[in-house]
Amino acid sequence: MQMEEAQEGLDGYISTEVFPPIAGIQDNWTAVVRFDSTENLDNWMNSASRQDLLRKGNDIFEDMSIRKVETSFGAWFPPGNKVGMGSNSPANWKQTLAVFAALYPLTLVITLWITEPYIDTLSTSLLIGDAISVALLSYFVMPFTNRILHFWLIPKKASWRIALVGVLVLAVFTALVWYVFGLVPVKVGY
Repeated sequence: MQMEEAQEGLDGYISTEVFPPIAGIQDNWTAVVRFDSTENLDNWMNSASRQDLLRKGNDIFEDMSIRKVETSFGAWFPPGNKVGMGSNSPANWKQTLAVFAALYPLTLVITLWITEPYIDTLSTSLLIGDAISVALLSYFVMPFTNRILHFWLIPKKASWRIALVGVLVLAVFTALVWYVFGLVPVKVGY
């Protein structure tokens, strides 16, 4: 509680979630702390108030480990992947746009040609469609998307022109997908 109160007043603080142990799955308490940038998170992690609270907690905690996740979409934009991201992950807004542009045509294809023709309930269709799309995104689509958009996701030199070109590429691609799939006749309803 004191830790959360100390975090709430800091620049860029978004939220804290605390998860209790789950028998047979996870033996430890887990706290997920979110900030809007790595810089603001680092400010909290290195702050005197956090260090004081950790010292006070030494009598309570047996052990503590910290894992820092710098991206909104976890393994879809991992540090040190083959596109040379190193420790510099793409900005969250770029990740969001890239995932949207990759997910939109994928869900259309899965819905139109895999789940819709063969599954008669919405909940089952979504369950199967989501499972397929997440697997395809993780192993095929996002690695390919990272390679294609590397110039924009992690530019050698940041500039507004590169940022604009990337946004325009994704906007044109999304509009083209929307137009082409708009031509496909579909039956509506479950």
